[in-house]
Amino acid sequence: MRDSITYFFIIINTMINKKNYNLDIEKIIEIAKKYEIESSKEDFKLILEESKRFKINVLFVGSFSAGKSALLNCLIGKNILEESQAPETAIATELYDSEEEYTVLNKEDGSRKIITSKISEEDIKNSKYIECYVSSENIKKLSDYTIVDTPGFDSGIERHNKALMQYIGTGTAYVLVVDVEKGTLSKSVLNFIDEIMGYEADIIVVLNKCDKKNKEEVKIIKSGIEKSLKLNLFKEILVLEASIFDEDISNKLYNLIKKFDPQYLYEKNIMKLFSDKIGILSNGIELIRRNQDFDEKKYNEEISNREKIKRVMIENLSDEKEKIQNDLNDKQKYEILDSISMELNSNIDKLVISYKGGEDLFKRRIVEIIRPALIKKIDNVSKELFKEIIENINLNRIEIEDNSVDIKEVMENLMNQLKGLENGNFMKLPERRNFNTGDSEASSKLSNVYMGVTSALAIATNVVAPVLELVIVFLPVIIKLVKLAIGGSEEEQLKSEIQNKVIPEIVNNLESQVEKILSELSDEMIQNINNNINEILTVENEALERIKAKKLEEKEKFDKFVEEIDKDIKIVKEIGEKYGK
Repeated sequence: MRDSITYFFIIINTMINKKNYNLDIEKIIEIAKKYEIESSKEDFKLILEESKRFKINVLFVGSFSAGKSALLNCLIGKNILEESQAPETAIATELYDSEEEYTVLNKEDGSRKIITSKISEEDIKNSKYIECYVSSENIKKLSDYTIVDTPGFDSGIERHNKALMQYIGTGTAYVLVVDVEKGTLSKSVLNFIDEIMGYEADIIVVLNKCDKKNKEEVKIIKSGIEKSLKLNLFKEILVLEASIFDEDISNKLYNLIKKFDPQYLYEKNIMKLFSDKIGILSNGIELIRRNQDFDEKKYNEEISNREKIKRVMIENLSDEKEKIQNDLNDKQKYEILDSISMELNSNIDKLVISYKGGEDLFKRRIVEIIRPALIKKIDNVSKELFKEIIENINLNRIEIEDNSVDIKEVMENLMNQLKGLENGNFMKLPERRNFNTGDSEASSKLSNVYMGVTSALAIATNVVAPVLELVIVFLPVIIKLVKLAIGGSEEEQLKSEIQNKVIPEIVNNLESQVEKILSELSDEMIQNINNNINEILTVENEALERIKAKKLEEKEKFDKFVEEIDKDIKIVKEIGEKYGK
């Protein structure tokens, strides 16, 4: 049958150098298995799967008329993508290699639908993105990259924003396609590049349709664009010439994409996650070594102590939840709102110009200003909040019955481990994709625990996305507040109306949404800390249970077991040192 699950499975022939990393992960899995530390073993198995599947997203962006889809068809080697303002180009479309060609719609509700005929506007409206499976040698060779065709800048702010927000902070690079006949980069395009660079993403500009100008004209336009980029963004950005009529256009596009280095993003994200988990496992195995002389009663006491600490600390965080949320609102809410107001006011001249260009242009410009300002502020909050909550846990307020020296030592060790973790690599996020695997159970676990290349920026983008959608909805009503009187300077009146009516009303409408964002962040962060507490202490208890069981075995076997502990601790530490632990 056409909808067989095998159609969702992709064998990735990777070009990222993962071999040595994956061997190290496999060694750690075997050590966790050996000591029957099941929670760590499962974590490392998931990290290994994530390592094998890691890819960098390369988004082709630009206006409809720029020729993005035509260039991508050249890369594919056949006409797959619609080269017009059809529904297919009004939604993000990801390209995958497959001998069997078909299309999959990923719906807003998380379901997937195989499409064998033309995609309807209704399907597009209810979907987040499309997976397009094509038989293409170039797509096959670019197995470290997910190539994405995106809605044009002029596809409507709702669709363009929706597509963009799915990829910010998830290991993304951009190819900005510009029509040579435009002659230069518009202010809106420069603003977009500036925003992308603010997310620390790489970008290459492609000057397309160069066949429509002579070589000298192309040279002058290219030089002007390079100067404009350097003058406005204070950075040199690579600008390449292209035309679908170039004899080597397919290879040119292939080599262009290869300029984005996925190795750096792989090491930065996957191996940082690996490093943090190694620290937790290493602590568990060292606990076995330190406590080898305990008797069965003492092991039971140690295990019981950790269960008490786990329960009481999680209860304590739950009791502190309201205070954490109030403190967050007091410290951050108005700072975030003020930063948005300042950004809008500092761009008042641009807003006036865009207002004159019509409602759609005005809405787009407002969202282009709010989006990076809000994402960056939430990004900073999410980076600091985990650390702040941990540092403010007051151990003296946590009362445990029989509060012995042993319990205090366990608590202090727990706090030290928590402080050594970075929240960005542990935050749960809603699933965006199913990783194209036939193993639905493993896939669900993987996406829910690690969500691909999760970063603080991805967390910020995730919570900001629905707020921006709401902004787009209420903007038409706010815009209607602008009233111009007869006489006087239109320019000055517009400035006054936007500054005194539109901007304050936007901020007022955002206030409750910012409160909601901060509430969601604190909820997630507290749950995240609870999960980390549970994980650390569970690993320790699994380690103690293991040595307790071994202690009950024959003395000779136990002595051999203890010898092997030292060897394994050395292996774990050596691998950990490679990745910063």
